[in-house]
Amino acid sequence: MKEITAGKIRRSLRRFEDFAGDLARSDMNTFDDRLNLLMDYCKTDQVFSVIHAQLMSVPNVDFDTWHQQVCSTIKGMVGSGDLKFPTNLEERMALMYQLLNKINEKEVDFFNFTSNFFATSDNRIDSDIYAFNQAIVEPLARELSYRIEDMEEELPEDNKEYYPLANIQIIHNAKNVIQQSAAGNNIQQNAKIQDDDKLKQLFIELRQELKNVIKEENNLEEALQIVRTSEELAQKGSSSFSSLKVLLGSLGMLGNIGSITSAILTVISKLG
Repeated sequence: MKEITAGKIRRSLRRFEDFAGDLARSDMNTFDDRLNLLMDYCKTDQVFSVIHAQLMSVPNVDFDTWHQQVCSTIKGMVGSGDLKFPTNLEERMALMYQLLNKINEKEVDFFNFTSNFFATSDNRIDSDIYAFNQAIVEPLARELSYRIEDMEEELPEDNKEYYPLANIQIIHNAKNVIQQSAAGNNIQQNAKIQDDDKLKQLFIELRQELKNVIKEENNLEEALQIVRTSEELAQKGSSSFSSLKVLLGSLGMLGNIGSITSAILTVISKLG
């Protein structure tokens, strides 16, 4: 499992907050550049790419469905659309983050979006950017900063001490918050929960790494199918080790694929 120093993790998190702050303060001259810098950083930084993968795969979040729903409320007038996000904080945060990603990738047109959902007092581009930053960028950055603070409390105080990247989590599902007393069978149950969480995170990292290194669409889809099959097999525990080793080995060693698949096999080998 990949590990880096606590100091590097803290610096990565601070840099994200700086870049997000720059975007929140942007205007027509700087918005595109600062958005591109932030999103590229989130996808490529060793630490924040883990968080990026989590935000892109939150359960019950389907950006396209949400986008169609809010667009269906547009009535033709500027700012007439009803821009609503879920009240569940993780789903809300994920949709806001994915919206930034879609705009940066030009899959959602920024000015059409702001025209449809924000009624400003004038037609200045800066007014649209200010309204968007106030409604999307600032709330997203604020909620992420809360999560980052919580996560930093778990880091070793010594910046030179190593910490597993798989332990970096800002998205929590039900089994993350199960509290069990550390006695008898509960010790085994807690260990099982931790292993399940590690596997889930590692498969998220693997999918993201495949998307980073495989550019040909057909090859990527084939690789992602191998991952889906592998994740299903992983539920069988150590009895699936041999089959998983063959499947995951077929993905190759480009980028960090080899180290991630090795970490998955290590966790599987310890399961009953």
